[in-house]
Amino acid sequence: MLIEGKFLGRIVGSSRGMTLIEVLVVTAIMGLIAAIMVPMYQIVQQRDKEARLLEILNDVNNGIQDYRTYVIKQGYAKIEAAITDEKKRTAAKDTMIASGAKFGYLYPIHPGKLLNPLGDTFEISTGPTAYDAAPGSVTIVINRRFLRRIPPHPFKLWYPNAHWELKEVASDTTFLPNTGPWRAWESGYGIATWMGWPTNNKATGVISLRSRGAGLSLAGDNTDDWPK
Repeated sequence: MLIEGKFLGRIVGSSRGMTLIEVLVVTAIMGLIAAIMVPMYQIVQQRDKEARLLEILNDVNNGIQDYRTYVIKQGYAKIEAAITDEKKRTAAKDTMIASGAKFGYLYPIHPGKLLNPLGDTFEISTGPTAYDAAPGSVTIVINRRFLRRIPPHPFKLWYPNAHWELKEVASDTTFLPNTGPWRAWESGYGIATWMGWPTNNKATGVISLRSRGAGLSLAGDNTDDWPK
């Protein structure tokens, strides 16, 4: 027992603290690991934000195109139900597309209508045409939703100037001279502010959404050019 006790005593008594050199080595190793992991984490974050950015752009622009398709299909159906002559039908459809494109009726008229177009009713001209001297129109009723929301810009926390911009079909310089067809849009906490969009119910039409101010992607291209 004495031998065993002495043996155990030596084991317990042999414990000691870390030397300064050991602390420095461990610190250096931890610093090296951090130097490797932090950039990798930032790359992962960048990749996730880029994927989210592209997802939002595609979702919103697809929603805008779905709205356009919905309006055209409804207009065509009403023209076909009202006009039996094939030449007049074709002329009325062409006029509807031309009129809707010119005044923005083929797209959500106002940015707010991207999110809540339910119950909107408006008319698109179908005449006069070469085959019918009397002017005509079709009434479009929007009774479905195309987008639930436009999320905040995913790069907003990294780049405070990052924001969305919306392009209008018919730019009216009597409201905002020299502003061009793109309008800045900011969102946050469920509140949307449409910067400089006409608010007197004049049709302009939201034709596209794009990102501004998020900089270059990991692939080296400018995110302002997305989607391709």
